[in-house]
Amino acid sequence: MQDTSEGSYFGNLLTGLDDHILDGLLEVVISDEQLEEITTVLRRQKFRKHFSPDDIEEFLSLIYKTARIVAIHHSVRDCRDEKDNFILETAVRGKADYIVTGDKDLLVLNPYRGKKIIGFREFENIMQELKKKGKL
Repeated sequence: MQDTSEGSYFGNLLTGLDDHILDGLLEVVISDEQLEEITTVLRRQKFRKHFSPDDIEEFLSLIYKTARIVAIHHSVRDCRDEKDNFILETAVRGKADYIVTGDKDLLVLNPYRGKKIIGFREFENIMQELKKKGKL
């Protein structure tokens, strides 16, 4: 479960990522299942404390327009929470470098088949380092 401080932190992290996505500097790899989950979760009442409905819809629109959709076959069964296996499979099939999550059931698997599983704060640190090096 994500507490309100994490929700607020996640909101701050998203600020500015849209430019990197639109500029092709950051690629979002996602499955249909993840799109559905993100859409459902972001529209929950608790996120309205941190995002306006327009901001949520704008972010979802960006993801729908720019993300690379990966087909999954539900063949991965390595997570202790079986409902999260599709996230691992999406990363593997999509050849992602990172899985960014706050989910402890996923974080304990780091690294997973060459993918780094990191939290939002670590992702922000990586983004800041890339900016310092002029790569973003």
